[in-house]
Amino acid sequence: MVIPISDDYPTKVKPFLTFIIIAVNIILHFWVLLSTLNLQSFINKWGFSPSSLALLPSPMPIITMFSSMFLHGSFSHLLFNMWFLWIFGDNIEDAFGHIKFIIFYFLCHVGAILGHTLIYSQSSLPIIGASGAISGVMAAYLLLYWKSSIKVLMFFTITKIPALIFIALWFIYQVVYGMGSLMHPVLLGNVGWFAHIGGFLMGIILTIILPKNPKRYIKRYKRIGV
Repeated sequence: MVIPISDDYPTKVKPFLTFIIIAVNIILHFWVLLSTLNLQSFINKWGFSPSSLALLPSPMPIITMFSSMFLHGSFSHLLFNMWFLWIFGDNIEDAFGHIKFIIFYFLCHVGAILGHTLIYSQSSLPIIGASGAISGVMAAYLLLYWKSSIKVLMFFTITKIPALIFIALWFIYQVVYGMGSLMHPVLLGNVGWFAHIGGFLMGIILTIILPKNPKRYIKRYKRIGV
């Protein structure tokens, strides 16, 4: 297993929206666990089910499309998602600015929902988690900070991997397992592989079209000769 620890590109602005998103996810998860609410029932109500689109123009499919991004099925699910957002999100908030970052983040989640729905349009199983939006964040990092390095824990050894290689391999992993889940749904069907793919592709599109601050992802590399 390869676990990212940090990147080597410092940020200029305080990524307070990244902090807020992480805090909301953590607080909501533990609020549900510590309350009298049943986690699975809560997920069934507030997670997004592709088949719920048949209820339009009812607002619930739209509401759950966004509420689902703050729900996680387990502590490990929450931990991995928030850890990846912590590592990559601050740089993208730095490059886009606060307002465009939050728009970017939500639209990447919409892309993730669309990617999953495209494959499982009749599914009534709720999809939850922030990983689709975070996939978009990683796509933006790939385009904007591909020359940087990611410090990772790999086989009990800490080493550095170029961001280009780390994120490209991560995306290939999603595609391979996504295709595999179509052939072996029992073994690989409990992860939203196509949500990850959809969020990543949306992240690429938005990174290309949204205005950014070039000083935060181009000029510094040129100055230090990376």
